Amino acid sequence: MPALNRITAVTTIMNNRLTLRYMPALDGLRAIAIVAVMVYHASPSLMPGGFAGVELFFVLSGFLITGLLLKEQQCHGGIHLGYFYARRLLRLLPALLLLLTVVTTFAYCVLPGGFGSRTLTDSLLALGYCVNWARAFDLRGPSLLGHTWSLSIEEQFYLLWPITLILLVKRTGDSRSLTRVLGLSAAVAVIYRILMLIGGASAVRLYNGLDTRADGLLLGCALAAALSSGMIDLSRPSVRRVIQRATPWAMIGCCWAIWSLSWLQVGTYIWGLPLVSLCTAVLICSVLLTPDGRLSRVLTSRPLVWIGQLSYGLYLWHYPVYRIMGHMGASEFQCLTLGTVITVLAAALSWHLMEKPLLRLKKHFQPGTSSTQHDRTPTPAIAPAT
Repeated sequence: MPALNRITAVTTIMNNRLTLRYMPALDGLRAIAIVAVMVYHASPSLMPGGFAGVELFFVLSGFLITGLLLKEQQCHGGIHLGYFYARRLLRLLPALLLLLTVVTTFAYCVLPGGFGSRTLTDSLLALGYCVNWARAFDLRGPSLLGHTWSLSIEEQFYLLWPITLILLVKRTGDSRSLTRVLGLSAAVAVIYRILMLIGGASAVRLYNGLDTRADGLLLGCALAAALSSGMIDLSRPSVRRVIQRATPWAMIGCCWAIWSLSWLQVGTYIWGLPLVSLCTAVLICSVLLTPDGRLSRVLTSRPLVWIGQLSYGLYLWHYPVYRIMGHMGASEFQCLTLGTVITVLAAALSWHLMEKPLLRLKKHFQPGTSSTQHDRTPTPAIAPAT
């Protein structure tokens, strides 16, 4: 069993099927994504496409959660919905409640004007995990908590996906058919977004809607199903060669997206986000295929793994810290430096004093004693707000 400061349950490949063990390289991927998002929010001109890290997190989220659910289905003959929802709430809600309490209190006591009442309303929306829809339909403007739109998408995914997966497993009958359905669904989601764009949907609507951002999540789900079923067999030389050749291009694609995309560009929603999703899927396969390879060695460096473990807390705290500092007259450079130091301290305190101790309670919400390590992943509920 991994130590508590490294409790990311991930899926890897053994005997051509998904099994569970800790893989620090995926924490490294999280670290790269959250750093890109933080730089983007502190100084958009410095990294204009930093928001693209959201797709990396969405793909990872779909992949990890689906792998865990399929493993539970395989080991126990079903998925215990009550335990799943309890684990998700235990992982997400306490840290979010702490953030909302601190930010709302600060807005009432320190910030001028109507910041207090506006932040209280935004806190209630965040607590109800519906910020993304409020933003998608222009019901709420920019706020100290606008970044919680991504948490809303993740929570809606967690609410709907286990039930949907149970129905799909019963309907398809085998994991290969499930993989085909999920792959097709990801493609349909991209087509749907393009049709929405042609129909005149705004960038705000496309960026924030669960329906218009589902393709990254679904691609991650499809990848987990494909690896579980053996449709993607990493032991086959031909598959290994394809992944090894595609990995450098996937790295280039992600880097290019982070530096070049704009959330206001039409191309971002037609091919930009799908490109990032596909590149992320390749990188996941690459670290599973060669856990001792060059990419994995970089991603498993101690700083990246540590940042990845704090990624949920970093996402929760960085945006309100940067926004509050901006309202108080701080420059972009001050936000990027001093604001980041404050964010890291807040995230580290949240992790060590709240999140990490609460993880010990998750063992009470497992379907059986043999699965006590199945679901300890720090949820990558991270995405930029614009």
